[in-house]
Amino acid sequence: MERYFRILDGGRSVILEEKSQSQVISCQDVGDMIHQAKSVYGSGAERILFVLDEKGPHFSDYVTQFEHEGFSRNKRRVMVHKDLSDLSDVTTPFMMKRMPESSFREICARTMSQSPYASVSVSEWLEQMKGELGSNYTNSLLGVFENGTAIGITMPHIEPHTFDEGRLFFFGLVPEERGKGKSAVIHLQSLSLLKRNFGASTYIGATDRNNRPMLHVFEKNDCRLLKRVSVYTWENDSLI
Repeated sequence: MERYFRILDGGRSVILEEKSQSQVISCQDVGDMIHQAKSVYGSGAERILFVLDEKGPHFSDYVTQFEHEGFSRNKRRVMVHKDLSDLSDVTTPFMMKRMPESSFREICARTMSQSPYASVSVSEWLEQMKGELGSNYTNSLLGVFENGTAIGITMPHIEPHTFDEGRLFFFGLVPEERGKGKSAVIHLQSLSLLKRNFGASTYIGATDRNNRPMLHVFEKNDCRLLKRVSVYTWENDSLI
């Protein structure tokens, strides 16, 4: 599996993201990878998610096999990238600082409310992050403050199994601060922090295709389309 997919084991959820590749793969190989994923992770994970490049050379073969094996497509996403090498430090009226997990949980819950992620509990979110990043996940629990008041969160990190690929595990504002033109500025500040504090040379971002506010943020901050992906999910009925 590792030849074709980057594996992020977050405990309850295991994500397998397709790598960019052009190797020949047969339908039998696809079926074998699905069975291997279920065998390795199926006893402990509540769900297994495969992120597939819709323009990839094996997409149609994947879809046929995944649907046959009980996976369903539950998301279509856009992935973008930005070269951070020429990004300068960003000066804004906002401050980002690490928070104790208890305090972070509180502002995280407010940030996730009335968002596409409102159905996910904060505990599950942080458990997934800890599973992927290990004990250093606390370095990514950053609150966003304006005039001393917490208005949102940003969660920068280096993607596992890479040296300098920066990502934001989550980024958002509390409901009352949305729609005020702050999101793009705070997102760009987060990218600057990824470069300065985490050593990232590139940024990879993703959002659902119908998340127009986040797509606007990507566009405003000159993030370029990387690929369009489908997410196929298998639910472990014995654990849910």
